[in-house]
Amino acid sequence: GGHHSHIYCSLVFVAVDFIAAMLIRSTGRTLQMARNRSLKSLDLTKSVNNSVNVSAGDTASLIYLWNPWTIITCVGSCTSPIENLMVVIMLHGACSRLAPLAAFGYVMATHLSLYPAILILPVALLLGYGPDTPPTKVFLQKGLSANKIDMSDNGKGTSQKGFGQFSWKPILHFILWVFIWSCYVLSLNSIILNKVGGLQEMFEK
Repeated sequence: GGHHSHIYCSLVFVAVDFIAAMLIRSTGRTLQMARNRSLKSLDLTKSVNNSVNVSAGDTASLIYLWNPWTIITCVGSCTSPIENLMVVIMLHGACSRLAPLAAFGYVMATHLSLYPAILILPVALLLGYGPDTPPTKVFLQKGLSANKIDMSDNGKGTSQKGFGQFSWKPILHFILWVFIWSCYVLSLNSIILNKVGGLQEMFEK
């Protein structure tokens, strides 16, 4: 019975790692599409066409799946794959600017282990700026050159507003959803640990 349960646990962790790899692949594609949009907005369509066709997301997902540490944790039935999945969900939600999903991954990852808490700053930057945003000065230089070209057309230059601007709205949504998910997780813990001292006993230990 113990041998079969170990096999079942290993299969569950393999499935968790596979889901994490698929999310890494999807995140890579999101970043690549954002990069292509940025290049096209700068009229660098030649750079988009000449870019390497190998997706960074595909490469990262394969490296994650065939990483020796990933294989060892699956065989040893360690909970690290679940922690990794929560971190990947958090980053995927941040790159997609989905505040509820990013908050869910952040709350669950920090609940399972403390170290993902340091990722709050990059998550906030991803939510605020969006993925793969070029520096604002690049668009300012493009706008200045466009204005010089269009001086003969009564000085009507093209503006590139909206790029490289920080938005607080997704971050406020993220904070709100972190509070909601935290209350939900703590309430579940209170119910589960009700017979052994509740949340107070958990925090003391």
